[in-house]
Amino acid sequence: MFLKCGLGTSVELFEYSGDHSAGTTLRSSEVGGMHVCFEVDDVHEAKNRLLELGVDVLDGPNQVEEGPLAGFNWIYFRAPWGLMLEVASFDRLGYENASSERLWSAREPASRNK
Repeated sequence: MFLKCGLGTSVELFEYSGDHSAGTTLRSSEVGGMHVCFEVDDVHEAKNRLLELGVDVLDGPNQVEEGPLAGFNWIYFRAPWGLMLEVASFDRLGYENASSERLWSAREPASRNK
């Protein structure tokens, strides 16, 4: 299954079948751990929608208060198979006060993504 991510790339989701491991899923901060982040318009609305769907949502939304990522809001949640996922939103980030460079955004016009 492919998920279209805004005006950008798509993400392919698929399920493996086979032996089940008794091992535990690595945390995102551990070597070999990982997660996928999706940019959304409003992380608070996304959290409410995830909770309505019965998704295991971790604490948050969290917000970076200062530094280059000031204004970045996020929450982590678990897919049914244990993979850590993240949704994030921001209007403006701290680094934009000192630079004309901008992060690429799937929800922004091409002019911002230079």
